[in-house]
Amino acid sequence: MTTAHDPCAMCANFTVPTNGAPTGECSAWGEQKPWDGQIGVLFKEARDRAPRARYVASQIENKNETEKV
Repeated sequence: MTTAHDPCAMCANFTVPTNGAPTGECSAWGEQKPWDGQIGVLFKEARDRAPRARYVASQIENKNETEKV
C-alpha cells in the first residue's frame, strides 16, 4: 500500500504561476519545479490551500484532456 503525499504545489515555498503553467518557482531550491513534483525535506505546508487545490485540479484536468487526444 502506498501513501499519497501533497504535490509541490501545496508547499509554501512553491509560487503558483498566475498563467496556469505547469511549473512554478520554488524559493527553497531557487529554481522552477513542476506542480506535481515529489516533495522533499524542505516541504512546508502552505496556509492558502484552497487556491492551490484549485490550481492542482486545473492541472489534473489539463493533463487528462491532453492524454485523451
